[in-house]
Amino acid sequence: MPKPWQPKDHFYFSIENDREEFWSFFKLYKKSYGFQPYLTFDWQDMSSGEKALLNIYSRFYHVHHRCQDNLIVLIDEGELYLHPQWQKELVKNLVEFLPQVYRKEGGKRRIQVILTSNSPFVASDLPSFNVIFLNKAANKLLVMDGLEEHNQTFASNINTLLANSFFMKDGVIGSFAKYKINRVIQMLVKGSDQTVSDNRDEIKNTIHIIGEPLIKNKLLQMLEDRLKIKLVSLDDEIAELKQRIMALEEAKQHDSN
Repeated sequence: MPKPWQPKDHFYFSIENDREEFWSFFKLYKKSYGFQPYLTFDWQDMSSGEKALLNIYSRFYHVHHRCQDNLIVLIDEGELYLHPQWQKELVKNLVEFLPQVYRKEGGKRRIQVILTSNSPFVASDLPSFNVIFLNKAANKLLVMDGLEEHNQTFASNINTLLANSFFMKDGVIGSFAKYKINRVIQMLVKGSDQTVSDNRDEIKNTIHIIGEPLIKNKLLQMLEDRLKIKLVSLDDEIAELKQRIMALEEAKQHDSN
């Protein structure tokens, strides 16, 4: 029986408790659909990444008995839905898994893997001469010579790859964070004293939650310099007002005489 939060037009099996019942149902289902399946199967309590991995490896295993000769394996963005840690392990796992599942009795089998990816984690496991960089421009797909400055990909630092314009344009900071930082810079550089004063709390709060130390320290210094300038201008204004008061008192005293 489905639980209250589960759709009522679904069948639910517990593999742990209903294994025999499930396989009996599945065998009858296979006999019933011929060449056109009419049910979809899903796993409960699995993340999108876990389902993606299950999908990849189960498909490989499903066709392993049909393969007789050397193989070319095509994978389109196999890192989709995977946590960054799993993206880091994808190439290694494929290199270990495919020879095992497609091993050839009494001989050797060559396996070539061609995959597409947008992930620098995948690129960092591949030598540059095994990587083709594609760029879409003006509705055309262009083949690039490689990364800027001919950087190597294999064992490259992930941050270095991400910083490359092929993977990330305009830096590696999120667009909203970049907008907030630029807003603070705009106020500190071009804003009036009144603007800085009115937005002082916002400026300070934004600066204090910045995680990049270089940016944070630079903005703190800019804010401190701006406040010093304001204090100096206030001191000058106070001194000027005092002089005016003294002048007015002298004029008053002169008139009384």
